[in-house]
Amino acid sequence: PPLDRQASVADLRINYSSTWRVVPATSVPLLPMGDVLRLAADASRRSTLTIGTQQTTTPAALPSQLAAALPPTTKPQVVTLGTSSFYRYLNLTPRGQTTPESIYLLPTSAGTVTAVCTAPTFTISFTSACERVLSTLELTTGTVRSIGVDPGYALELNRILAQLNAVRRSAG
Repeated sequence: PPLDRQASVADLRINYSSTWRVVPATSVPLLPMGDVLRLAADASRRSTLTIGTQQTTTPAALPSQLAAALPPTTKPQVVTLGTSSFYRYLNLTPRGQTTPESIYLLPTSAGTVTAVCTAPTFTISFTSACERVLSTLELTTGTVRSIGVDPGYALELNRILAQLNAVRRSAG
């Protein structure tokens, strides 16, 4: 369906389908956010998109409590939705929770816009619907910051390349 409705909170505005509803904001476990907007994709309010802001020093990093409840190998993907590139953590189920969630982080000059898509079970169709709504996100304050190379990734890549070059040199 067309994204013919609009909702806004503090520093952002999004468009959504008339089949979705704005519902009272609730906190997301392990993910403190301010200026929260919550949309439900179904009448039971079990499939939701929650968007808010958080102040972070590392835009791609999850808050420490949430990161501690996930496997240490959890890394973000970079996805482009609309005109913005987000860090995406797809289909996470933190320890102590039973509901999967996908988390999207958009670094801005006013903080990190954080979106959480939650549903009773992970489905491509709901995730796609969430991403479709997120693709309409517009900032009303501040500017989007570009996503750069993760310094940890760059260091690891340099280490691996140095090992490969050493083997190549020794092999002649």
